[in-house]
Amino acid sequence: MKIKDLRVFVAVNDLAGKVWNPKIRWLKKHSVLVEVERDDGACGLGECWCFDRSPEPLVAFLRHEVAPRLVGQPAGDPAAVSLALMDSATLGARHGIMATAASGVDIALWDLAAREAGRPLWRLLGGADPAVAVYASGGLYGEHKTPEDLGRELAGLSNAGFTQVKMKVGALPPAEDEARVRAARAAIGPSCGLIVDGVYSFDRAGAAAFHRRIADCRIDAFQSPLPADDIAGMAALVAEGVPVMALEAEYRPLVIRTLLDRRAVTILQFALVACGGITAAREIVALAGEAGIPCSLEVSSTAVAEMAAFHFAAAHRQVASVEVHQVHRMLFDLFPATVAQVRDGRITLPETPGLGLDLPPERVERWA
Repeated sequence: MKIKDLRVFVAVNDLAGKVWNPKIRWLKKHSVLVEVERDDGACGLGECWCFDRSPEPLVAFLRHEVAPRLVGQPAGDPAAVSLALMDSATLGARHGIMATAASGVDIALWDLAAREAGRPLWRLLGGADPAVAVYASGGLYGEHKTPEDLGRELAGLSNAGFTQVKMKVGALPPAEDEARVRAARAAIGPSCGLIVDGVYSFDRAGAAAFHRRIADCRIDAFQSPLPADDIAGMAALVAEGVPVMALEAEYRPLVIRTLLDRRAVTILQFALVACGGITAAREIVALAGEAGIPCSLEVSSTAVAEMAAFHFAAAHRQVASVEVHQVHRMLFDLFPATVAQVRDGRITLPETPGLGLDLPPERVERWA
């Protein structure tokens, strides 16, 4: 069977500028979803990375560059489709946006394959255990938000069943961010894991100094402490004992291999919706496994991206955890009951074929 159509939808989370991290004050978060239809009418869902001010460039790329290459192609081999899409980007030097677009298409084709097989995607990918370790991501900055407010927020997530939480640092002077980290640790207690996310906002000396300031708070990871291209700096931090987690949106195999080979990360973080989808992610976790480095999956958008990450993690034990974002929570009410409930830091995937989600047309806007 062949691909008949590629449809593109956009979901919007209006945050009105009320929260921010060191790099972005969130006005609106757009999520770009794709639906791939076969010539027999069967459909699969996927999602593409979108942190742009507007989804229009990505939607136009999907419409004009990706869809014409997809229609008429065999639908049963996601890896072949992904390879062809990435190969087509070489002459146009558009590998970044193509990796994003290909991610959504690849996830949708895997969803289709699992639905066709009548199996949940995690089983089709070789998983045997439906339980997935997750952590709650929140702790952003807000108007008049005190360290005590932050502590109550993260304690609420711990009380909701999460055994690890994440917060932002880097937007305030070190002493003020230190106070926030200490308030978080006091609120969640000693047994809950804590990740701090610098969003690429420190330099090497500043990151090392900040880690020393909060050493007794026992963080599990310092996410994205340095600019993304400072691999040498990250390697130096790891050598000093800083548990670096990076780089979330990276998709280039050479960069990922360099991070692993140079021991520049303690935890390799990447996103299925940015790296090229499930096909590319399987190669990434294989490389991480050879290096003996665990992975964590970044997710900060809709239930489609979350479910794709959950399924992938259930089938690849090199993935130690999956992010569950508490700000970018679009379409989360579509989660199956066992996924919506977090128990002891884990969710449980159902036996529903595919990703286990259907996209309600009234909840999104079709753009192409």
